[in-house]
Amino acid sequence: MRRIVNGRTYDTGASTLVAKSEYDDRDNLRYPGLEGELSLFQTPAGAYFLLDAFRFRRKDRQGGWEIVQSAEITPLDRERAQRWLLETEEVRPIAIGGDLALPPDERGEIGGSAVIVLRLSPLAKRNIELAARAAGLSVNAYGLRCAERYAQPIRTAAV
Repeated sequence: MRRIVNGRTYDTGASTLVAKSEYDDRDNLRYPGLEGELSLFQTPAGAYFLLDAFRFRRKDRQGGWEIVQSAEITPLDRERAQRWLLETEEVRPIAIGGDLALPPDERGEIGGSAVIVLRLSPLAKRNIELAARAAGLSVNAYGLRCAERYAQPIRTAAV
């Protein structure tokens, strides 16, 4: 999603996803069935913004219900981004960007970074290096963006 807010462009595709939080307010009287996802992003220039992607039900002209989906982008300074990260309930840290500190996890450990070792063929390694260079990124930054873009948590059904 790409939006211009106060003359600045905010693009989720070019930005790093830092954290997510889902909400569910199905008993909301004004917006029945309200549910959504808040996502904190950091732009390549270091600015932060919050994407609120939500949906709710409303009566249509025939008396039935229709689903309304929308999204809003809110620019945040570093202080407000940090406050959101620490104060929002059920935040799922995705990546740490800039100088933000992640809240403690359920074990009380402070989030940061993790290491994954990949064994690649020489051809795959070369292709990744070339793609990273073409994007103007380090191999690590390029790999992180690829992983963030394609890796989504797997939800399992309750048995």
